Amino acid sequence: MVSSMSQKVVTAALVVALGATVGCGSERDTSVSVDLFGWIANGSGQFTEGMPQYDGADELAIQVTDPNQGELIDEQTISVDQRRARMPEVPGGGTRRLDFEVRDNTGEPIATGATPSFRVFGNGRYHGFRAMLAPVDQFAPVASRQRNPDTNEFEFAPTTFDIREYYDEADGWSGRMGHTAAVGDSGEVVAVGGARLGVDYQPGAVPSLNRVFGDIQVFDTETGYFTELGAYDDAQDAGATGEDRLADERVFHTVTHVGGDRFVVVGGFQDSGGQTTAVDSVELIDLGASPGERVEQLGSLQQARGFHTATYRESDGTVVVAGGLGGSDDDIIDTIEIIDPDSGSISGGISMQSPRAAHSAVLLEDDDTVWLLGGKSSSDTVEASTEIVMGEATDSAPAMDQPRHSAAAKSLGETGNDLVIVVGGFTDSGVSSRFEIGNPLGGGGFESAFGGDLTTARGAPHAVMLPQSDDLVVLGGYDADMDLVGSAQRIRLPMLETEPEMANMVHLRGEPAVAVADNGRIIVSGGDAPGDVERNDAEYLNAYDPVQ
Repeated sequence: MVSSMSQKVVTAALVVALGATVGCGSERDTSVSVDLFGWIANGSGQFTEGMPQYDGADELAIQVTDPNQGELIDEQTISVDQRRARMPEVPGGGTRRLDFEVRDNTGEPIATGATPSFRVFGNGRYHGFRAMLAPVDQFAPVASRQRNPDTNEFEFAPTTFDIREYYDEADGWSGRMGHTAAVGDSGEVVAVGGARLGVDYQPGAVPSLNRVFGDIQVFDTETGYFTELGAYDDAQDAGATGEDRLADERVFHTVTHVGGDRFVVVGGFQDSGGQTTAVDSVELIDLGASPGERVEQLGSLQQARGFHTATYRESDGTVVVAGGLGGSDDDIIDTIEIIDPDSGSISGGISMQSPRAAHSAVLLEDDDTVWLLGGKSSSDTVEASTEIVMGEATDSAPAMDQPRHSAAAKSLGETGNDLVIVVGGFTDSGVSSRFEIGNPLGGGGFESAFGGDLTTARGAPHAVMLPQSDDLVVLGGYDADMDLVGSAQRIRLPMLETEPEMANMVHLRGEPAVAVADNGRIIVSGGDAPGDVERNDAEYLNAYDPVQ
């Protein structure tokens, strides 16, 4: 699709060629082109050039949206048999995204896709995108356009981590788990570190390590590629090998977005001569810095730790690092350290109400109070207790109904006024399917009556708040036998109603990195896989979350 966009108005003539390219064009200053391709989950699944011919497809909707404001600006719908249509006129000057919906004859969406977000200023800039269509509420592999070495033809194939520079000394396999992903203001996703583990991994326990990574993989939704930050040409030109990589390789660390395209990396575990030790270093990733200078060492924690939490406190721009696991399963940390990424200062010595590792942390609505929930207080004790961090002091808070560690917790934000939902996790007797709601400042404690049950119990799940609906999607994790759970389930908020489970992941994966990309999809990368082989690829969960 080619459209023309100026600061005041956008007009375009849309051309749809099924099975090929969707295009539109005019003579305005700024233009956009979008090539559609798709994923069809038929048995083994396959990618298609152009828009797939989904069974039951009746019409294609092309939407101009402002996803940041949650605004559907305008929409054009055409029959899938129609080849030409007129794009709506839309105001320029702000953030825009082109969303696509393939609908059946009742108007229900069958498949959706979207471009990344972009800005329109009428300055003659050309925006060229590929947008991948995939069935709604299903997983689909992340794809990029690659040359087939056998046929020498370009085709869409699953995207893997970038291994051009960093893995010469290893066996070339970039699969990993226990890495962490975060999204910057520009929409780029960073996936940091990770490791290949030994056998008998247990969440919240000191891991056995085979190979630990210190690279920074940057995912671009425009191209579908991962690029290792230190392998960019400008980074290679800036200095010796090792520039724009972490100084300390690590796994089960934290990566905290602190505004702009800056991220603070804290703690984790590393391999020290065949022995697993906790990491005490703190590093700052700044994607906007000069090549070769995009990773800065900020200093050291007073206590090395992994399986901790690190929460960005918007009120004062600091990162609250709480608890964690030291050098052994019984070395549960009971202190808090506060990092100021602007000054580089790290202050510590703040005592917690209880030691805890593999716990959850949530920033409350005042942008200052951090709520710490559950976790392990010893190798065989799971906590129901919680506490709050205000300034540089802690105080006890209402206990959860159910003790749990390695659970997922999210603030309900505007939906709930300091309400927090806690989902799944490992209990002192197995794996939890329960979710419960609590409010540490309202005096009401936790209300299991306002919670419910997931269809499948899962420990170490991920929970993602969808950007438009504010519904919660819970995905992945382990069952009581430590087998991988591949499904995802939506919890409708604020009603707390669970929907039927979505389809399983294309490839089972535990402890992957999870983030919401700026095309609105949940990207799940790497992860523990059956057979003790970590994944080196990624997939999208296409949870239906339209801009209204």
